[in-house]
Amino acid sequence: MKKWVSLLVVMLLVFSSFDWRVLAESDTEGPKVLSYNLSEGSYTVGDVIRVEAVVKDNQTKEPYVSLFLKKPETGGNQHVPLTYMGDGLYRGSLMVTRGMESGKYVLSFINTTDAYGNMTNLWGDGSGPSFSLYDTGADTEAPKVLSYNLSEGSYTVGDVIRVEAVVKDNQTKEPYVSLFLKKPETGGNQHVPLTYMGDGLYRGSLMVTRGMESGKYVLSFINTTDAYGNMTNLWGDGSGPSFSLYDTGADTEAPKVLSYNLSEGSYTVGDVIRVETVVKDNQTKEPYVSLFLKKPETGGNQHVPLTYMGDGLYRGSLMVTRGMESGKYVLSFINTTDAYGNMTNLWGDGDGPGFIIFYSSTETTTPLVDVISPIVEGVINNKRYKRAIPIFEDGAGILNENSFESGTLIEKEGDYSLIVTDESGNKTTIQFIIDRTPPIISGVSQRQVTNQSVTIQYNEGTATLNGKRIRNNWPVKNSGAYTLRVTDQAGNVKSLSFTIDKVAPTKPTVSTLTNKSTYVSGKAEKGATVYITYNGRTYTTKASSVGSYRYNVKTTKPGVTVSVRAKDAAGNTSSTTSVKVLNTFRTFSVNSVKSTATTMTGKGNKGASVQAYVGTKLISKTAKVDSKGNYKLTVTRQKPGVVVTVKMTQSGYQEVKKATRVVK
Repeated sequence: MKKWVSLLVVMLLVFSSFDWRVLAESDTEGPKVLSYNLSEGSYTVGDVIRVEAVVKDNQTKEPYVSLFLKKPETGGNQHVPLTYMGDGLYRGSLMVTRGMESGKYVLSFINTTDAYGNMTNLWGDGSGPSFSLYDTGADTEAPKVLSYNLSEGSYTVGDVIRVEAVVKDNQTKEPYVSLFLKKPETGGNQHVPLTYMGDGLYRGSLMVTRGMESGKYVLSFINTTDAYGNMTNLWGDGSGPSFSLYDTGADTEAPKVLSYNLSEGSYTVGDVIRVETVVKDNQTKEPYVSLFLKKPETGGNQHVPLTYMGDGLYRGSLMVTRGMESGKYVLSFINTTDAYGNMTNLWGDGDGPGFIIFYSSTETTTPLVDVISPIVEGVINNKRYKRAIPIFEDGAGILNENSFESGTLIEKEGDYSLIVTDESGNKTTIQFIIDRTPPIISGVSQRQVTNQSVTIQYNEGTATLNGKRIRNNWPVKNSGAYTLRVTDQAGNVKSLSFTIDKVAPTKPTVSTLTNKSTYVSGKAEKGATVYITYNGRTYTTKASSVGSYRYNVKTTKPGVTVSVRAKDAAGNTSSTTSVKVLNTFRTFSVNSVKSTATTMTGKGNKGASVQAYVGTKLISKTAKVDSKGNYKLTVTRQKPGVVVTVKMTQSGYQEVKKATRVVK
């Protein structure tokens, strides 16, 4: 539509220089293929084969023509580009290159389309002109998928899942391999880009991002193609390796077309018809929307580009131009897709809003010289995209030497050249790349915990660290938790989280140890590795989530030092806590005490110190256990029923206590 606006400006500048002619009605008749010819004979590598066809149309001087030959071994199509020579004659040539299939080539089909979209196909039947190729060294054997593997387990947002496949071919060292997983909710395909590692091994990774479908993922299919175009698909059957995603907040609900409207009435050349629709989605603010009208004569589709106006409203306009079909236009369908690939089509049923295009029987026009190239929307030259939908309103499209229909979704990774040629021979060529491979990050890894500074590097795109834009080779020195997100030009995202921790753990504690202890225990930083050194050997264990540790080891040697230190996940080490193994008393007793008594007696370890307490109050002086193992404490009188505690201590021994109740 933009092109026709520009064309009208040109018309106004040259308006007076042309003769007037009566306007022809719209054209619904397809072009006719009158004849074709191939240079018959036998050819080999380096030879050039001539091809020609004669095609004429009732109104279009130079309809678009594309010719395909049938390959002799695989039965596939060999495209031969054609050039218009004048008076309906089209000529092309095919150079024989190494790897082309040997054998007899015949016509597969000729496709031709005029300026009004009317199309004719002439299909070959195996007879007619032909030629043969020999000694081309073609490979017709497809690659073989020997095995594949998925990292089984359960994953959530931020996790990375490893995928690999082994694919080998009889001639191609590195065939193209693409792996797709079956989504658990919608059954759609999840592409996993693979990288060749050598000796047939391909590896890839899938980062779990918010919005991916939760549930079990299994293999959908592996597609592999060698350098000669031989292809194999290995289809998954629901068994084999799998993994599950959880808590991803996936969106599987498609957008809804709430309403649409066409400016009803009758219109002719130069009039502009307004179109609008309201489309809303549960998560995507601005889903992609495309609206097509049903042409009244041929029943084909008339695309109307739409612009998002806000709050779900999309508006577009259609300018009536020469050659458009006359009659009543109604809705054909509205297609809408959200950011997660969920799609809805609203199909017209012939009712609802409509408008009429008519032509005056006395209307005249000046022939226009079309010098403006076709306008292509949806892709820009030399740009990268994760997926693309090129749209053009007039002309015929060729994508990488194959016919291409406007509005077709392109998702397969690779370099693309789109050529759109209109009926006047004007061409628009756009080179673009479909890139579905996330950026590569180095210098830091997912869930890394380190006590060192890091330098973040990435191979492409822009990056944010904790939401703030950073440059490549960005140094990070301070302790903290970080989230890194790198986005390339195509919109592929690689994100990971890491932690820098330069703070040493606190000094661990150690519970009292004796010659009868069977384990070492205490407190340390949560999750830290605890190193326990005893009697010349070092043992390791982990501190729990609440910061406690325990390791089973018998400390039977009194006086030996036990050393404990902690090391956190980042590699920081605490200072060391050292304790000695204590001996235990063999004998300790307290004799009964009456309320009238002023002394307390008992048995204990020779040389040990003994004291008496009521609660925390000391009620005696310190006494020593004599050489015969007896002790005698002088105490104040206590009332019947009072609990008296006697404590015995000695250097190198574990302290012990015994309690007795005073009697009458």
